[in-house]
Amino acid sequence: MVKNVGQSIPTYNMSCFLMAKTLCTKIERMLNGYWWGSTGNNSKGIRWAAWEKMALPKCKGGLGFRDLYGFNLALLGKYVWNFYSRPNSPVTRLFKARYFPRKSILHAAKGVGPNFVWTGIWEAKEQLKNGFCWVLGDGESIRIYKDPWLKGKRDFCVEDSHMNGGRNERVSCYFHPESKVWDVQKVHQNFHANDIDLILQTRIPRNMANDRIAWTTSTTGLYTVKTVYQHWSSHNFVRTEVAEVTVGRS
Repeated sequence: MVKNVGQSIPTYNMSCFLMAKTLCTKIERMLNGYWWGSTGNNSKGIRWAAWEKMALPKCKGGLGFRDLYGFNLALLGKYVWNFYSRPNSPVTRLFKARYFPRKSILHAAKGVGPNFVWTGIWEAKEQLKNGFCWVLGDGESIRIYKDPWLKGKRDFCVEDSHMNGGRNERVSCYFHPESKVWDVQKVHQNFHANDIDLILQTRIPRNMANDRIAWTTSTTGLYTVKTVYQHWSSHNFVRTEVAEVTVGRS
């Protein structure tokens, strides 16, 4: 009942709008009360575990219930993926013309006076952006110092140097203009020693296809709500553990 009914009813709304955290919490409290046998607003039944614990994956001691806010973000993040993978769709063209006409969706700003739908999509993009990375193609879309693209790094980001801080150079700036291979001398001159080997080991596709976005925790690189929610919940679990340890020590 909790999984198939209580948590399924708001799914349609969550796929369109970002629900307030307070509303998510209220629904979760109702579900928690139902699980432990408490009914009614004035019930004083004992709830033996907080919903945050029950929403953890079973492999981490929880019951596998959904965290509604995290699931909401995963659903809205699908728009971010579709904006990139379906650039010619009417929905993509509409939002791109209004909010990111000359940028990638990952670089889009919230803007002035955003509507309620875009506010939710933008928030999902901000919360989940550390799960996206770029796959190198022609290097024209990837900002070499600001975008995640370098395999072998935990955050996929190049370590910025003081000399190059704030520049918006594209990865293609470090290709030989004719042979489409790395300009070894230029790479050695502009990057930290920790990144040089990783950059030179990155293969440049021969067909020079466009750069594309991938989801890092998926084996196929494709965005699925399931893998994205698992990514979000695992990171949220780590933050919860750190907070509990800190409080316990204090």
